Amino acid sequence: SCPRARTTMAFVVACTPNEDNSSAASEEEASSAFSEEASDVVSEEVASTVLEASEAVRAGNGGRAVDLLEAAFAAEPWIRRHFKEDYAIAADLWAETAETTDDALGRWLRCCRSWPENDLLLLSLGRGAAKRGLDLEARAAFRSAQHTTGDAAVEALAHECARRANSRLVEAWHWRMLDDRERNEALREAIRRERRGREENSDFRVLEVGVGAGLVALAAKEAGASVVAAVDRSRALAGVAKRVFAKNGDVDVDLSVGDSSALLVGLDENDDDDREETPPFLPQKKKKRFDLVVAEVVDAGLFGEGALRTLAHAAKL
Repeated sequence: SCPRARTTMAFVVACTPNEDNSSAASEEEASSAFSEEASDVVSEEVASTVLEASEAVRAGNGGRAVDLLEAAFAAEPWIRRHFKEDYAIAADLWAETAETTDDALGRWLRCCRSWPENDLLLLSLGRGAAKRGLDLEARAAFRSAQHTTGDAAVEALAHECARRANSRLVEAWHWRMLDDRERNEALREAIRRERRGREENSDFRVLEVGVGAGLVALAAKEAGASVVAAVDRSRALAGVAKRVFAKNGDVDVDLSVGDSSALLVGLDENDDDDREETPPFLPQKKKKRFDLVVAEVVDAGLFGEGALRTLAHAAKL
């Protein structure tokens, strides 16, 4: 059962006229939130549309419920504020049934454009984005909910959710690693040594897996790499790296967001490939292998960052 759907139906019953044009339910029987609208009634057509939306939610058809509610709001704009939670539930249900993350976000964003001041809808978007590991998008949604709502409890919840999403964007150990000069210089020297072992004018193609702030990519460029590519699963860190490259003379680095295991290299146009497609957030299939791949993905527990799978795939790049 869906308690929110029952609330919707209670409101419709309370505001639908009887044959004698009086309310179908007394104010005591209707939700107190609707009592101030006792003088207003909805048309039978709008009442039927809202009830149909309620049934669509029960049946798990969030997209249908969203369309029906929006039609009801267009016909009777004054009822919109009474269905804030119902609309957020329908939107969440619609997004959760999407086959891909992009489709889910697209559905949430469509609903947010339709009702940008719906704080519960923004919370739903934030929760869905966080669930999919999109902490940057989650933080933006939670912050929007925090600044949109007039409810102190919702504001406090949105603030805490935004804080947690923000803390996941850049974990604390990144800062210690960035300040580890011995580590950083060892990486630079390893890249320089690899470059010195090659002919002066030969191609030197370098890939960094887990770009972080982009220090390895910068070191590769300093060492004379002809091509530098970098990939990171975190949109936030990739954004930081992009700004670092810009501040260091607009360094030319092929930067991508996603899992490195989706990168495909060394393939000719006619080669067979067991993947149906390359994810849109990664570069097109590379036709030439890299000369050097740097993948420092070993955590304190050795295997916590999927090191074995990442390194096994990196060896093929």
